[in-house]
Amino acid sequence: MTPGQPALAARLGIDAVLAAFRVHLRVAAITPLAMVFALLTPLVYGIIVASGSGRPGIAVIVGTGLAGMIGTIIPQSVITILQERTWLTLEQVALSQVGTATILVGRLLAMTAHALAGLPVAWLVIVLLFGPVHVPSPGQVLASIAVSAGGFLAVSLLIVGLLARRRYYAGMPNGLLPLLLLLSGVFVPASALPWWLALPSRLLAPTWAMEGLRRLEAGRQAWPDIGIGAAVSVVTIALGVLYLRRLDHHMRTSPEAYLR
Repeated sequence: MTPGQPALAARLGIDAVLAAFRVHLRVAAITPLAMVFALLTPLVYGIIVASGSGRPGIAVIVGTGLAGMIGTIIPQSVITILQERTWLTLEQVALSQVGTATILVGRLLAMTAHALAGLPVAWLVIVLLFGPVHVPSPGQVLASIAVSAGGFLAVSLLIVGLLARRRYYAGMPNGLLPLLLLLSGVFVPASALPWWLALPSRLLAPTWAMEGLRRLEAGRQAWPDIGIGAAVSVVTIALGVLYLRRLDHHMRTSPEAYLR
């Protein structure tokens, strides 16, 4: 390897991520109603929870917005793999100097940015229905949202890697959406779950972020839970990246196995 090759490979990787980012936003712009319909189910859940609690607190409002993120990310993860398979992008990239993971990471970053747009929409609906809510500490609330967004990005890394590797995704959105809504603690705290559900729930960064918000509502500090959630998010993202790199290795060694 010549001295300039690592820098060239890094540059090609960055360009590939940015190109995939732009492609995903263009695809999303063509189908704006997709996000609207993706938000309906989480919004209904949020309205039900808010109605049951009488007057929603900050945890319910933030949880409804985060549920909207899940409702956007899960279907788009499946659609992304379907599109990349249809375009044969993954197979073509596997034969180039650019890793397959760069394409998927670029689209996932755009997917997460796109899903963030659903947060204010969900919050606005809840506030219009039930009235404004006092925000005790905006900094801690924003930190909880950032940790949750990182956690959902980590989950999407694992999902697209699994879908691209195993080539099976029929019914994935229908099964994953309610499961993640339950385990991520956006509506139900982990302490209210049976132990065999609470354990995997603790492995998700949004669970800790939501626990912090509930402590904040009770007059305590959210930072300890936010810190744990951030650590969980970093570890999960690292696992997702490693999984995509393993996918890239398999596609480079036997790209014909992934052809339709």
